[in-house]
Amino acid sequence: MDWLRKIVVIDCETTGLSAWDDRIVELGIAVFENGRWTHRADYFVNPEGRVLRQEVIDIHGITTEQVMDAPPFYEVFNKIAPYIYDAVPVAYNTSFDRRFLMHAVTRTWPRRAFHTLPPMLQMNTRWIDVCPLARWCVPELPGNKWKLVKVAEYLGFDTKAAHRADWDALLAGGILLKMIGDNPTFDWSY
Repeated sequence: MDWLRKIVVIDCETTGLSAWDDRIVELGIAVFENGRWTHRADYFVNPEGRVLRQEVIDIHGITTEQVMDAPPFYEVFNKIAPYIYDAVPVAYNTSFDRRFLMHAVTRTWPRRAFHTLPPMLQMNTRWIDVCPLARWCVPELPGNKWKLVKVAEYLGFDTKAAHRADWDALLAGGILLKMIGDNPTFDWSY
């Protein structure tokens, strides 16, 4: 499968569920080349004055104090840009991550310098969404709960660091490769 030459799995942890009102607080990627994991990166992102509510902290464990001095989104995006420009974008529930990325980029993107959005965020770019694939490949999941962690646990993946952006990106990539049968020996060491 040619699209497997290089994929980048992207995951965002946020201050809430609204891409309009909330902000990204952590951005993680996992790069897979030819079906093998090759790179992982994780960055805290300044939430632009948003304070994390306790119910959100309870999910991902990131506090306001951890991100208040983090770099702004555009600096973090510039760090991951070299990995995403020639890769197929992947996420678990792409509508969430893509929506947050699109809002963050359009708020901060230096249009005068670049004039266009990055290829992965252009409207005609298709993302691979692992969630519907999981629903199709694992219909017997107890309780019909296809959340990333539930699917990962069901498939035997280690979920010890779930809900951190880089680990969720690794999980989503591992699930994708396992479901398409191109992942006989996934190595989690790093």
